[in-house]
Order: sequence, then structure tokens, then C-alpha cells
Amino acid sequence: MFSLFIGIAAMTVTTTVMADNTGDTAEKIVLSQSVHDNFRQNIFNNPAARFFKNSYSLTSIYFNGVKDNSSQNKIVQMGSGNSYWGLMASSEYIIDKNNHVWGEASYKKGTREDVRWNETSDFYLLYPYVMADGKGGDMDYEQYFFNGGYAGRFNKFVLGASLQYRALNEYRTRDPRPNNIVADLKARLGAGIVLGKYSVSIGLNAGKYKQTNDLKYFNDLGASKEFHLTGLGNEFVRFSGACNNVFYKGHEFGTSLEFIPENAKGMSLSFSFNRFYFEKILSTLNKLALNDLSENKVSGEAAFIKDITEKSFIGVKADVTYSERKGHDNLFGDAASNVYPKIGSTLMYRSKVMFARLSGFYETTLGKHFPIGILPYVSYSSFENSHTESLNKFKSSSYMLGALLQGSYKNRRNLIRLKMNTTYRISDDTKLNISEDSYCDTDLKSVLEHTANFFAKNELNTHLSLRYQLQFKNKNFSCFAETAWIHRSYLNDNNDNIITLTTGINF
Repeated sequence: MFSLFIGIAAMTVTTTVMADNTGDTAEKIVLSQSVHDNFRQNIFNNPAARFFKNSYSLTSIYFNGVKDNSSQNKIVQMGSGNSYWGLMASSEYIIDKNNHVWGEASYKKGTREDVRWNETSDFYLLYPYVMADGKGGDMDYEQYFFNGGYAGRFNKFVLGASLQYRALNEYRTRDPRPNNIVADLKARLGAGIVLGKYSVSIGLNAGKYKQTNDLKYFNDLGASKEFHLTGLGNEFVRFSGACNNVFYKGHEFGTSLEFIPENAKGMSLSFSFNRFYFEKILSTLNKLALNDLSENKVSGEAAFIKDITEKSFIGVKADVTYSERKGHDNLFGDAASNVYPKIGSTLMYRSKVMFARLSGFYETTLGKHFPIGILPYVSYSSFENSHTESLNKFKSSSYMLGALLQGSYKNRRNLIRLKMNTTYRISDDTKLNISEDSYCDTDLKSVLEHTANFFAKNELNTHLSLRYQLQFKNKNFSCFAETAWIHRSYLNDNNDNIITLTTGINF
């Protein structure tokens, strides 16, 4: 699999070099990492709308490593830290004024430390229906990711298509020993029409998801009980401890609408809807479908960018996302020949999540060599989870204030960029209600209380990065090295320091 990744990355790079051998890569890096070019987000998910994103070709190959040793779990099910190294090749290529292609291939290998009460990969995607135990431990993983697309203009019409695939293997080499294999495939189609200086696009997306979640114990002294969780401290009591082999199968579909100016100046609007559905199935009990969950998500983004001068830009943006999840527990009769007849289904779990943000930016170039930009933002987020049978509830809301500040110095063959991003999360209201009449494992209850305590406290995050880029005498090529330091302060007296190192080439 790794050799396949290298082959695809090499072919991507070779094709781009042969096709595009002009351009100042340092200038392209300044543009690609500018606040202006990255201000709009959701609108370019549609491959037809992406036709209007860039006017230059750029290919990057880089290696990065991250060392994250957190002092304490924030979300226990995700572990206390995530250290990894990775290799990536990405390319955006303008074939001509009417045809654009892009591609990306990456490999990542790492360890999530001290993961407890979660033996399933993609926790946020599949919550609450994960398999879990109180012992846990470090989880090693390998991930492969591939993405590619095409967008073309045919007179007034624009057509686009993209395909994305993610493969993940997550495992532990001591008891309990999960071996999780994930296959996640997504496809997008887009079509648009140019009306004057604006383009209106529609998009369709579909995806298929599968995870095999098998867990074994090799200790002769016995095994811990594996819980099939159903949310907020509840479990499917009848089958917890009876089956450690699970698989998830799901699918998604969605649509989007985008309104975007051709030259990236002026007003842009985007709206999207996505529905995701999956089933949790016990493999060894004749593929018994234990739970199912559906999620509906809507997102909207409105942005406005204006030129002040030839070298100065301002912008403002509002974006909002709302999602709702509904989970069902299936009911079964008495088993006959290890076959459990399904006799009903009950809505047991509900979740509502909302995120809204207002941001703006100002970017200019001082003299000939100093592009600088600032992006302040404020956001509000809230979520609410509830379990019908137990009456357990958990809700939390918070505000976030932040600002991104970056500046670059470019002179001849040298480029230096300094970037700082600081965010402060202010807890607004957090409440956890565990009903006295419901049974909840003592250790699992403490995990819920820890999570509630984390969201009830304020949190400060600071991200500093420094990049040096050297352009070769042949302006088509440059190499770079970048280091980043991330500091997190949370739960009053916990402080984490994360170090990132990245090096690579651009052409």
C-alpha cells in the first residue's frame, strides 16, 4: 500500500513538472497562503466552483512530524495526545484557461495516547455507538488518503468532478487488541453557469463508509467486558460482553448551491445539505443490526471581499452550521439457532449541534517585500445530547474570540513567513444530568463528568509558526523548512506544548 502511494505521488509530480515549467514559486506560495485566498471555505467544496479558486499552478511535496504529549485528556475517548509523521504530495494545475485539475496523496503513521472508553475508530463520526472498555491504552494507526478532481469551462457552462478515498488501520498490540479497518469513499459532481461576472453552481455528493471493528484478548487470565455504548453513560445491556466483532456500514448524500464572482472579488454565497446514515452490526451474531443513526447537516456561508488599492484587500464573512442526529436501538425477541428476530426499533439518542462565526480580514503589502494580514473572528457554538430511556442529558455552549496575524518578507530568492493564531474559548453554560434512576458504570460516569468539566472551563490556544523558503536559481523550484509551536491551556492548570516540523519542495 505504501509503495502504491509513492507511485501515485511520483506520477502526480512528474506530470506537473512536464506540463508546467514556468512561474515564480515563492510568489505562488505567498498567494496560496494569503488570508485573501483562504478566506472563503465551504464554497470550493463544489468541484465546479473550484474552477474559480486559483489562477496559478503549484505542486508541493513535503514531510512533517508532530510531537504531542498532552498533560491530561480533554476528551478521554480521543486520547491525551496524537503524535505522528506523514508524507504528502499535492498539486493544483491550470492546463489552460478552460481546464483545471488537482490531486493529493498522503500517508500518515502515528499514535493516539491513552485512549479509554473507545475501541472504535472515527469516534466523532460514529458516536455514540462505539465499542468500549475502561482499560484502553495507546492506539497506533496508519492512514492513506487520495483526492483528485477536474473542472472545465465550456462557453458559459462549468462542469466539475472529484473523487476522494481514505483508508485507515488503527490497532493496539496489547490487550485489549482492537484491529480497525476503515474504507471511506466520497464522490462529488458539480455544474455551473456563468452569468456576467458571477457563476451559479449546483453540486451533488455521495459517499460510502465501512469500518470493521474486531477486538481480541490474548491473556489467559481472562478478558475485560466490552460495552456497546448507546450514549451518555448507557449501554446495550443485552449484548455488552457478548460480542467483540463489529462492523459499521453507512452512506451519505448531499447537495449544494454556490454563487461566486469570477475574479474572487465581491459577494459570494454558499448553502449545502448533507445526510449521513449508518448501522452498527454485530458480526458473530448473524450480522445482527444493533443500532442505526442518521445525521442531517445544513451549512451556509456569505462572504464579501473588496479591493481598497491594488495591493490592499478587506473582507467580511458569516458562516453557520447546524446538525441533528437521531439514533435508534433495535429490539429483538428470543434467539432461535443464534438468530435474533427484530421486533421493533426505538428512538433513544438525540443530538443537536450549532456553530456560527463572524470574521473579517485586512491584507496589504508594505513596500515591495512585506505582505501582512490580520483576520479577527468571533464564534458561538452549542450542543445538546439526550437519551430518552435514561433521561440523561448533557448540553454546553461557549463563545470563542480569536485572531490570525501573519507577515512575510520576500527578497530575491528568500522568503520568510511568521504566523500567529490565538483563540480563547469562553464557557457560557454547561450542564450534565445523570438520572438517579439510571444505571451508569462508575468509571464511565467519571468520564462524562470529566468531559463536562472540560467544557465548563475556559481554554486558551496559541499557534506560532515560522517558515523559510529558498528559491533555486531556476525559479520553477524552491525548498522550505517550517516549524510550529502550539500551546494549549485548559482546565485551569493544564498546559500542553506541541511541536511540528515540516520540510519539502514546491514547483
